[in-house]
Amino acid sequence: MIFRSAQEDGVRIWRAAHGPFVRHHRIHAAIVACDEGVVNNMQTEQSRELVQQVWTAFSTREPDRIAAFFTDDAEWIAPRANATAVALGVTDHMKGPAEIAAFVAHGMQRLYKDVAIKFLGFHADGRFVIVEEEMTATLPNAQPYRLRYCFIFECREGRVARVQEYMDTMSGHRQVFGAGHPLASSLPLSRPA
Repeated sequence: MIFRSAQEDGVRIWRAAHGPFVRHHRIHAAIVACDEGVVNNMQTEQSRELVQQVWTAFSTREPDRIAAFFTDDAEWIAPRANATAVALGVTDHMKGPAEIAAFVAHGMQRLYKDVAIKFLGFHADGRFVIVEEEMTATLPNAQPYRLRYCFIFECREGRVARVQEYMDTMSGHRQVFGAGHPLASSLPLSRPA
């Protein structure tokens, strides 16, 4: 075989000497990537199932059952000064399973009656699950309430470690307090960085 340069000669010799090794590592890397995909798919399904169980627990309104699904350091973060937090005089950043469970089990019922949840999307990827829903209810003044929500659940070791909640805060305020409520146009709707 005739080579054009010493550099090209060196590359061909290296390939001849290391080619099978390089191919083996490419195959090994593909297997590792495939295994990681399987692990991710398993984690995705476990996270999806966990969050579905959490929503079932929410419907029971049993604080102990709800709390069992959250890690000891769990957080639930909702938009700052959202209508529910303002109307009930509660925080928009709940910490720990007891506080989260008490709110879901008892707090919400003080403001919302005849609650119905329509799930619009349920998306999972690894340890994250995104739930899109529309909640309808009756307010204490007998007015109807309808609002879409998006929740991002972060799962860790078979429990929920964090929930980030999003909604149309202005619509929530208008429905809960009425369009003329003094806070409706001047709320600090986002949390400072």
